[in-house]
Amino acid sequence: MNQLQTIHAIERGAFDSLFASLYPNEALISCKNRYVSLLEQHRKRFGLKEVWLVSSPGRTELGGNHTDHNHGKVLAAAVHLDAIAVGSYYHDSYTDTPWVELYSEGFPEIRLALEDLSPKKEEEGRTEGLVRGLLSGFARKGFPPLRGFQAVIQSRVLSGSGLSSSAAIELLLGTLFNTLFAKGTLTPIELALLGKEAENRFFGKPCGLMDQLTCAYGGVCCIDFENSQSPEVEHVPFSLPGYQLFLIDTGSSHADLTDEYASIPLEMQQVARLFGGTVLRNVPKETFFSQIPTIKGKVSDRAILRALHFYRENERVVGMTKALKEGKTESFLSLVKESGLSSWTLLQNCVSNRDPTVQQIPLALEWAKEFIGERGAVRVHGGGFAGTIQAYVLCEQGDTFVSHMERLLGKGSVLPLQIRPWGARLISSLELGPGAG
Repeated sequence: MNQLQTIHAIERGAFDSLFASLYPNEALISCKNRYVSLLEQHRKRFGLKEVWLVSSPGRTELGGNHTDHNHGKVLAAAVHLDAIAVGSYYHDSYTDTPWVELYSEGFPEIRLALEDLSPKKEEEGRTEGLVRGLLSGFARKGFPPLRGFQAVIQSRVLSGSGLSSSAAIELLLGTLFNTLFAKGTLTPIELALLGKEAENRFFGKPCGLMDQLTCAYGGVCCIDFENSQSPEVEHVPFSLPGYQLFLIDTGSSHADLTDEYASIPLEMQQVARLFGGTVLRNVPKETFFSQIPTIKGKVSDRAILRALHFYRENERVVGMTKALKEGKTESFLSLVKESGLSSWTLLQNCVSNRDPTVQQIPLALEWAKEFIGERGAVRVHGGGFAGTIQAYVLCEQGDTFVSHMERLLGKGSVLPLQIRPWGARLISSLELGPGAG
């Protein structure tokens, strides 16, 4: 369908059930207007074309703080905030020069020629790098000749929100390319791996795979990274009756913290190498614990404490998954509290060493605990050192909790989150299903 035909389909209700599933707490008219606006932007910029709609969610980490890079286990979830795109072929013939024209609200328009799909130093940290990296991955998988494409994007997964805006865009573009160039044949895990490679090699960020997998599969995922090239992904039911999940922006910046993040996997791997492994998952927990007195002094004390966190956090992910499956809300929240305490005391990713007097995450955690008391839970969220924390709050206290946190951190600092059941997917296919791509 072209843009006008798709707009008419939206207006007559063809997408209503899908919108209700993707955005359960948003007015249907608002959802329709968002997509119609993007379709109209595409038509005005690129003319009347056959188009495809795609959507990719942000993600939130529920458990498994800093375990994936040492082949551990994580519990993560897709969220209702997403990025959407309208895409089309650049030309109707394979003989034309392949060009990319990409417009995203609030950013300069991107225009790239695709003859050269090698990494560019000047594109690191920019969307151009992700585009080139993803297309390079598709080409290596045997999908040439790649046709040029045109797309407009609108994202609610804001950069710096702690919801992995980069992975959302990677899976958004990957799902679009899967439709345009691969006839939808690539699986969610293949798209996640392409996104990770693009972010590592072309965007210049040494990320793991948790974010991309969660955005690809949707819902709540227990992910086991023992085999990092083929992780096990299990969908887990998520229902916490009486509680609301919140993400709180502490107002602290992630800028210039790369060395802080890099120190965590590095120190864990230092411990692993003492036992002949490359990552901690190679080393049995019992072996590590029995030899702590022996390895003291061979690596830093902090490295040993971070390894302790790894092993206990892996077990917590198993416990959290079991609690969700069995509907044991209080057991789950108790493990959330343990995870937060371990991140604070063992992993030590709540305060940056750059200026130990700046402690916005610990202050926000204590302010939230002051309100929550014994009911609910709070923990650092994601990479840590700066950024966001996560809280589970009784539903009847939700509005008051928002006001309480905003007194400390300012208006708009608290974001209610809903779990999205679907991962990155082609919207205009009208086919429902987890991980549909």
